[in-house]
Amino acid sequence: MVILLVAFDLKLVIVNVFGIFVGDYTDFSVDWYRKIGATLSMTMLIGVISPHVAKVAMPLFVGLRRCMDRGCRFSYLPNTDKGETDLRTKKVLQQDVENLYIGEEIASFYVYA
Repeated sequence: MVILLVAFDLKLVIVNVFGIFVGDYTDFSVDWYRKIGATLSMTMLIGVISPHVAKVAMPLFVGLRRCMDRGCRFSYLPNTDKGETDLRTKKVLQQDVENLYIGEEIASFYVYA
C-alpha cells in the first residue's frame, strides 16, 4: 500500500499536504507496470516463498548433520562376524544417536489445523 500511496498523483489538496498521492503516475500505464508493478510482484513473490524456506531447509540441514556424523559414508558397516550391520557414527551415547537419527515428533496439529 505504501508504494501505491507514494507513486500515484491524485491532485487532491487535502491529502497532498501530507505527501500522500503526490507521485509521478496518474493512471496505470506501461511505465507504471515496469517500475511499480515489478516491485509489487517481487514483494508478493518473496512473501509467498519466505515462510516455507525454513521448512524446506531444516530436513536438508538434518541430513547434512547425519552425513557429517557418518564421515560422509554409507550409514551401516557390515558386521561379518554376526551377519548383522552396525551403525557408522561418531556419537558415543545411544541417546545422542537417537536424537540425531529419530528427530522430533511431527507436530501434525499445526500441519492439519
